[in-house]
Amino acid sequence: MDWTIPCYNRLPDPVAGIRMIDYTLPVIRLPQEILSKRLRDQGIFVYALLGFMAPPGNIKRIPAEYMIDQAIRGGVLKEGGRMLEGTSGNMGVALAYCAKEHGVTVYALVADDLAPGEQLPLKRHGAVVISESAAARELGIIRSSGRVKLAAQYAEYIGAVYLNQYAHPWNPQSYEKLVAPELWGAVGGRASLFVAAVGSTGTLLGLGRYFRKRNPCIKIVATMPYLGQKIEGARDHEQLREIGHDWQKLKPIEDPIDERTARAASALLNENGIPAGPSSGGAFATAEHFLLNRLAGGTLNEMRDRVGEINVILPFADTLYPYA
Repeated sequence: MDWTIPCYNRLPDPVAGIRMIDYTLPVIRLPQEILSKRLRDQGIFVYALLGFMAPPGNIKRIPAEYMIDQAIRGGVLKEGGRMLEGTSGNMGVALAYCAKEHGVTVYALVADDLAPGEQLPLKRHGAVVISESAAARELGIIRSSGRVKLAAQYAEYIGAVYLNQYAHPWNPQSYEKLVAPELWGAVGGRASLFVAAVGSTGTLLGLGRYFRKRNPCIKIVATMPYLGQKIEGARDHEQLREIGHDWQKLKPIEDPIDERTARAASALLNENGIPAGPSSGGAFATAEHFLLNRLAGGTLNEMRDRVGEINVILPFADTLYPYA
């Protein structure tokens, strides 16, 4: 099984496009044959927002560009200045990509165990990569009190702006304002289920807030790896403690997933021409798990809309390439 060569020529035709400033994010409807057999021909339609089609290849382009624009306009960030972000890769890459037009240098504070291969995209886009332990040594800190606090301290030390994707309201706001209205329209305003893997929780919170206002009965599911496991782009419950966004205010159904299941689902999507990464596979597998449980419990029909369908929305954040 080759995970590194997705069949782009078989990518389903988009049913809609989310218009951004200089690019369009396709929304596709997954083929029925990808679904578990018991879910096929049940009036269930799964729509995926292909966030990885945003340059430079991941959904974090949305909050990165929005946050930089807001910071520049508000005078928080100066042209030619410095900014720092704690990141596992995608946000740092997107910030570095978007910051170039403003001459801003991005410092990416990364975990000590971030693989060299995963650091390459950051460096290629011009980010200055520094590990948590290296930052702590420069600050004279023996024991780190967490990435968020360390990032704030190191940003002050080097004279950089720290917006903090894990707590700043601009992160979820970017999805709520720029993406949610058109995405909701793409499914005819009739979504019954929204599932997202949670990392910074911005995608879940921003899209979920908008969807909940339009349909108070929509089921919102947050998925994450089991404690101690790793799904790139998602955080387990212990890591989520550092998140400042009040994502639980949405009262999502929390459904952890095994990392092997998420990777198997990612492989299935890739084999069918959809180059989705591990967290996207996790969202897809969790959606199926939720629907199969409702089917087994005899409550699936309660989710049907006025025309008898069940529309599912999944954000696909990135591809397998950064992790290969």
